[in-house]
Amino acid sequence: MEKFVSAIAAAFDIFPVDGSDIAGFVAALAAVAGSIVSLKLYLESKKPDVVAYLECDPDKMAISLVVRNFGNGIAKDVRVQNLSPSLVKPEFRDVAMNGFVSKGVPMLIPGGSRRTIVCDTGYAKTLDDEAVESVSVSYKRKTAFGRWKTEEAGDFDLDFYSFLNAVRAESDIHQMKKSIESIAKSLKAISRTP
Repeated sequence: MEKFVSAIAAAFDIFPVDGSDIAGFVAALAAVAGSIVSLKLYLESKKPDVVAYLECDPDKMAISLVVRNFGNGIAKDVRVQNLSPSLVKPEFRDVAMNGFVSKGVPMLIPGGSRRTIVCDTGYAKTLDDEAVESVSVSYKRKTAFGRWKTEEAGDFDLDFYSFLNAVRAESDIHQMKKSIESIAKSLKAISRTP
């Protein structure tokens, strides 16, 4: 131990260090650490955050698969995997399974989304009462060095059962549509009378 202490003392004799030098060194380290943390926070704030979920249109009672970028960065080559064709109503199956679900989305901007109708609530009732299927989503994001890196967004549960047996009210838009159709029908009847 004595030799170690004398070696340190000898080093300070060769390189004289006082309190201001140590304070300057610590300040420089703090500035570098602060820059690294700031850069990391900036890069994290520019990451995409892509999720998949089901959404119900209350007017049409249609259930759509939605893939949305909730993040602040661009997601490229967005892929949806493991969507079971049996979850998609047969008359929607060709369109839904051959759209972005199979081909992917070339680019999804922040706040952007893609959706496709997979079924209506009537078909969802024919599925298992506790039917929860998962889909996987992957995408590419830009790294700090400008390269594109593949990210696995994860598995997302598609819970059809939560849309069943829900009380709904027609929206104002739906009621306006019915009123306009009624007016059009009345005008057609008036125009036919001699």
